[in-house]
Amino acid sequence: MKKLLKNKTFWILTGLVFLGLVFRLYSFSSITFGYDQARDAFIAQDIFLKGDLKILGPSSDIHGLHHGVLYWYLISPFYAFSYGGVFAVKLFVILVGLLAIPLIYVLAKKIFNNFWIGIISAFLIAVSYEAVLYSHWLSNPSFAFVTILLSFLFLWMYVKENFKYGLFATAFFWGLSVQFEIFLLYQAAVFFIILILYRKINVKDIFISFIIFIFAISPLLIGEIKFGYSGALGVVSFFTGYAGERGQTISEMWQRAGDKLFMIPYYNFLSSTGASFVFTVILLIVSTIYSILLRDKRVTFLLLWFISPVVLFFTGSTNIYFVFIGCAIPLAMLTAFYLHELFIKKKAYLSCALFLLFVFGSNIYLLYENKGKGEILFSVQQDMVYDTQTKMLDFMYEEAGGKPFRINTITNPLFINTTWSFLFDSYGRKTYGYMPFYWGYPQNGQFGENVVYSKDFKGSQGLIFLIHEPSDGIPDFYKNGIIKFENTRSKVIKTKKFGEFNVEKRVITADKPFLKEEIDESIKNNDLRDVKLEGLE
Repeated sequence: MKKLLKNKTFWILTGLVFLGLVFRLYSFSSITFGYDQARDAFIAQDIFLKGDLKILGPSSDIHGLHHGVLYWYLISPFYAFSYGGVFAVKLFVILVGLLAIPLIYVLAKKIFNNFWIGIISAFLIAVSYEAVLYSHWLSNPSFAFVTILLSFLFLWMYVKENFKYGLFATAFFWGLSVQFEIFLLYQAAVFFIILILYRKINVKDIFISFIIFIFAISPLLIGEIKFGYSGALGVVSFFTGYAGERGQTISEMWQRAGDKLFMIPYYNFLSSTGASFVFTVILLIVSTIYSILLRDKRVTFLLLWFISPVVLFFTGSTNIYFVFIGCAIPLAMLTAFYLHELFIKKKAYLSCALFLLFVFGSNIYLLYENKGKGEILFSVQQDMVYDTQTKMLDFMYEEAGGKPFRINTITNPLFINTTWSFLFDSYGRKTYGYMPFYWGYPQNGQFGENVVYSKDFKGSQGLIFLIHEPSDGIPDFYKNGIIKFENTRSKVIKTKKFGEFNVEKRVITADKPFLKEEIDESIKNNDLRDVKLEGLE
């Protein structure tokens, strides 16, 4: 213990982990919380509290194909013990994400055998805006940021240090990565290329590693068998042209890949699109020279890792940023290596310090500029932020003055109240001691269908609040149709805006159940001309 306390590396890394924690605790209550997060919360609680075990994980972008269930099992005790507390789960995700800081130091130190390259790499990940967002994101890919790092760490130990069990550990952590994000199956090609380039193929090691990988993804395979190979059929359907985007030229695919690749330095180091583009081009050129002309296999290893996700864009199916999950790690190590070669090696310490200070400031700027917006790099449902949503609930309960009230929602996905069922159940009930009466589309078969809303609400006198989620993805004709229907049973007396949300406070004028047929009829007859948002504050 005394030796550890005297170890400068331990204290520097501890300081960097603390710095990373400070960055990750900034804007702590700003959590993207939409349908996916509410669904995960309900499932996680059911797993722990009801023993409702799952073998099929969250659905992917390919119909029928699912991620693994590991994410749900990891977060389940935190949702259960905190009674649906979102912040407990977020803190757990943050603590897992912090592991990347000491781990990247270990990997960089092993690759380059240099203390400063390891420390600079750890610093870059500690303050990285992208790494911060992965540590905030309540979604299954977030943990893959760490498992990807572990798989490449053990791969390096296998190919360059002859660590006997390195390939086995790589297969295990790769399997966990695939559970967290199914598209990471593509990394098989990267691992195979690295094995060919760096050491003689050992068939026995590959066979045992394959068995370990199968074990790590076994829930996925069991789910495939149980549900009639829906994932395999979905993949076949996708690649035969019945799903996904098609008709793109090679140049268009290159452009999409390049657009995302060039943004990685932006969200990690530079916060300038022009500087990010120049930085990436120079990095790729210099790294290629090092790899080919100078035969530097250290740089080759990191370069292959960094650019490998580009192949996914040639399926014509993806345009999401987190396809490059984990690529900030090799980028950080390559940057640290070149900083060492250009500045530290030549004792130009001030130049190196100025660059790192600029990186520090750039990431602080991104954190401040995007404060309160949630995980903007990854979220499909922009502006669905937890602290905004709880402020909306506070408004409704305060306006109701402790008396019963009703709610209806305009949501994305349409007519699915999963998000608000969780929020009212976990926050509204806990904070105010009672639930509203749900007066919208029946939720049979939806996540959150068992949430107990108020049932003791009689007569037509009282309040109803109509919640408008951000309009992206909600067809205008349905939004207007729901508003027009609500006008037949209630009258707007106040409208309040919360970010991109709107909440209408209404007085009930008729005790009329929700009738989707009436909405569909209005849409069919194009009878929505008089619909408008009234009383906006």
